[in-house]
Amino acid sequence: MARNVFSCRNYSKKGHAVVEITGDLTFETVDVMRQEFSNLRMLKPEKVILDCTGVTMLSSVGLGEFSKLIKWGLDTHCQFKIVCQAGHVVEVLEIAGITDMIPLLPTIDIALNR
Repeated sequence: MARNVFSCRNYSKKGHAVVEITGDLTFETVDVMRQEFSNLRMLKPEKVILDCTGVTMLSSVGLGEFSKLIKWGLDTHCQFKIVCQAGHVVEVLEIAGITDMIPLLPTIDIALNR
């Protein structure tokens, strides 16, 4: 079975730094996300949206990187939001307690305007 192509990129929109993540987030692909998260930290944004709409699989290593970034955000008073609708990804985020710390929203437009 072919894996979904992974990509991760940062861009700015309406005063937010948006991290768009797509594909399977696994041990094999996490280095790309780590680099984007490192780039994001250097920008020191006040508001970040993790757009996980296109995430097809979230492994424990990916979840660990999310947790590190969110801890950094809490330490630096950065406001985070997550956009995701995929039930299996939402379930992983809920079990890990991430959705207890930051809001989970269904679309990027809602996240940008909230």
